[in-house]
Amino acid sequence: MSVADEKALRDLEFDRLKSIVRGHASSPLGEEAVDALFPSADRTSIETAIAEVSEAIAFLAKVGRFSLGGVRDVAPLLRRAREGSFLDGGEFLVVLETIDATLSLRRLFDADGVPPRLVDLAERLTAGGEAFGGRVRRVIDERGEVRDDASDELAGLIRKRRTVESRIETKLRSFIDSHAHLISEPVVTRRQGRLVLALRSGAASTADFVVHDRSATGQTLYAEPTTLVAENNAAAELSNEIRDEIRRILRELTDRFLEAESAFLRDRAVLGHLDGLFARAAYATADRCAFPHLGDRLSLRNARHPLLARDRAVPVTLALGDGRRMTVITGPNTGGKTVTLKTLGLLTLMPQSGIPIPASPDSEIRIVTSVRTDIGDEQSIEQSLSTFSAHMRNIVAILAHADAMSLIL
Repeated sequence: MSVADEKALRDLEFDRLKSIVRGHASSPLGEEAVDALFPSADRTSIETAIAEVSEAIAFLAKVGRFSLGGVRDVAPLLRRAREGSFLDGGEFLVVLETIDATLSLRRLFDADGVPPRLVDLAERLTAGGEAFGGRVRRVIDERGEVRDDASDELAGLIRKRRTVESRIETKLRSFIDSHAHLISEPVVTRRQGRLVLALRSGAASTADFVVHDRSATGQTLYAEPTTLVAENNAAAELSNEIRDEIRRILRELTDRFLEAESAFLRDRAVLGHLDGLFARAAYATADRCAFPHLGDRLSLRNARHPLLARDRAVPVTLALGDGRRMTVITGPNTGGKTVTLKTLGLLTLMPQSGIPIPASPDSEIRIVTSVRTDIGDEQSIEQSLSTFSAHMRNIVAILAHADAMSLIL
């Protein structure tokens, strides 16, 4: 059974609290990690979470900020690769940026004085493995294009095409110089992958040309002399071979990416966990929160409701335990009874989710196995129940499972 059921989480607005914490994450991975936070009753996991977030708070106090920087979520790219598509150069540039950002993060935590749990987490990061990162760098340039020397075959094909196109361009420039009266613009340009001339609209009828395009006004024709068709065909064929070789290289790189999938997914989990820790740490710093002592009673001192602005929230001090099993809160309407109940419940769930609370650090909570609520006026129209009857049904259901480790509000 979960520590808090859906009704308790809704009554206490736990999701609204998480949305505030999520706003301090530096990446979607951290946001995802915060979204996954739920209260636990396992003391070991609670103590681990508190220790990790406390180290993140100390790190922020020393360094000032934390960000995953250029880390991107590569899971969608892995999914595309698994589905049989090969990734393009731009997508591998995203992978490379993530590798570089991951390595930078490792170096950030590889400094003197970094708390040990953070060091341990950072040391788990592999950035997909040194060999894979090196291969991507040899294939993809800083613009996300496949490098000309990504393979010997590609380099050879590109050299051949340059030679053929250089020969074509020389002949076209010679034609421009000797037939200036036919030329609209004295430049060699490219249309449909072929090197062509910019001719006056009436020039095509004066000699043998193959027209490939025309300007928007129709005044300029883009054409090649028929004497150069064979050489342009050769250049086009080389372009097709270059395209095929680039695809082969990208397919091979995609296969290697899939071979490193488990390493990238482990990194993804660690990076999300780290960003989630620092989101909670940043929230604690911004909202003056601290972790309470884990003890045998519930004692909140100067506790504020985390969803209220600091300058509007009235701090409360409240204790349960030491033989006191129940507290009754009374007062007039709008006197703060409901807010106090919700403060008590939410500030119990927060440390059990690894989230610091807006209360004095000398506060104390007891780990509970269940938090259940009956707050506000709810009426089930479908079941024709009165408001009072609806409360009674809820309370009967709560009491059926309540024990000494329950907090009932």
